[in-house]
Amino acid sequence: MAMMGLSESAYWISWFLYWLMLDLVISTSCALILDNFLLVYSDFWPIWLFFFLFGLALFGFVIFCQAFWLKAQNARIFTATFYIATAAASLLIEGPEIEQQKKMIAALIPTTVVFSLSKPLAGYESVGIGLDWETAKAE
Repeated sequence: MAMMGLSESAYWISWFLYWLMLDLVISTSCALILDNFLLVYSDFWPIWLFFFLFGLALFGFVIFCQAFWLKAQNARIFTATFYIATAAASLLIEGPEIEQQKKMIAALIPTTVVFSLSKPLAGYESVGIGLDWETAKAE
């Protein structure tokens, strides 16, 4: 496309808008399904925001991982492997004995954040508390 005169900023903006539209559809679908069938004590909007922000973070994660490779096949393999490794690494920061600084550094990885936030959310739902949007805005 660059040979045809497309600027680099237009290229990246088009990718971001494509990913944003895809993220809107996926996060809305996930939030609707979970809000209606599983997370009955939580409001829709915090669940939607959780999925939407995770989708945006994944866009950055994928762009970061693929920047190191020239061939698409190598980038695809590395990104998938790195995603699974970071998901598994979230198990290493569990527990009160882990230093807060290590947990803060791990919070820069999207998969670690999702794994770390999903457990308390499930715990609150299991006792009937859930996420309340009005309470979250007040705090």
